[in-house]
Amino acid sequence: MSDTTIVAVVILGGVFLVMSMAIFKAGVEGAVKVWSVMGALTGVAFGSITSFYFTNESNQQEIRQAKLEKNTMVLALADVANKADEANKFFTSFAAELKNEKKSISAPEKSISAPGRDKIISSISENERTQLIARIEHASKQLNEISKLQAQVVQSEAGAATQK
Repeated sequence: MSDTTIVAVVILGGVFLVMSMAIFKAGVEGAVKVWSVMGALTGVAFGSITSFYFTNESNQQEIRQAKLEKNTMVLALADVANKADEANKFFTSFAAELKNEKKSISAPEKSISAPGRDKIISSISENERTQLIARIEHASKQLNEISKLQAQVVQSEAGAATQK
């Protein structure tokens, strides 16, 4: 049983006990006098219990909704981190190719075919190539930060779980 139910049963039992004692000791007229006082107190008590119960249920619903939203956000962050990792691999590989290293671009279907890629790379001036490499490396660092953010969220979730 919930705490609210236990409190309500105890109050009902108390009211029943007081009214029973009033009837046995003072008769019906005495019980009516006792009830005139007890009725107001009982109304306040049950009003408080009802108010607490529905407020508590409302709070629990809000907590469940917040947890659901948090889980949705964590899953979305994991998806973003995976996409950031894929993009980072592509950028790193492309930057290496621009630096004339012997690494090939390992991107999904969207990669430029080798002859077209070579033509584009050869048409870029050395200054443009340097700027492009710097921008790619900057984007790669930002993508790494996105990936680290997801790992930090997972670690904080694990820490919060162990504290409970």
